[in-house]
Amino acid sequence: MMKAGPGGPIISGVEYMAVRLYAAGKTRNQVANILAARLSRGANVLEAKRRLRRWEETQWFRDAVYDYSIREADMELPQILLGMKKKARTRVDAARFVFEVTGRHNPRGETAAPSVVQINFGGALPRPISRAQLEDGSVVDGEIVDED
Repeated sequence: MMKAGPGGPIISGVEYMAVRLYAAGKTRNQVANILAARLSRGANVLEAKRRLRRWEETQWFRDAVYDYSIREADMELPQILLGMKKKARTRVDAARFVFEVTGRHNPRGETAAPSVVQINFGGALPRPISRAQLEDGSVVDGEIVDED
């Protein structure tokens, strides 16, 4: 049975075997047939199915199956990428997928760094100091008094 440990739940050997079988895609009936001798007295398949159903209803069991499935998929990722890399030599969509997964291509295009936008709700907006250039080429600093 599951016990609480310092790093989370600790599951027994038969629970771990059930987690692995569920993560491999086995159904409750298949798992019950495989583990009946360990889950019930006298290898009773119906009793094994009932126990598995109770485990399926608990959060710790679903979390354990999910975690194991993700860990297995993560371990297979290099082989998946190797297969995609081989296909990428002849297929553009496979090459693009490999580039997306490795972070070398963004399908939404390159995004520029976000610009800073300042919104002032304080009433009158401060006017910037304008620099007017006269006909002789000299520059005069000042404030805008009238925009007409």
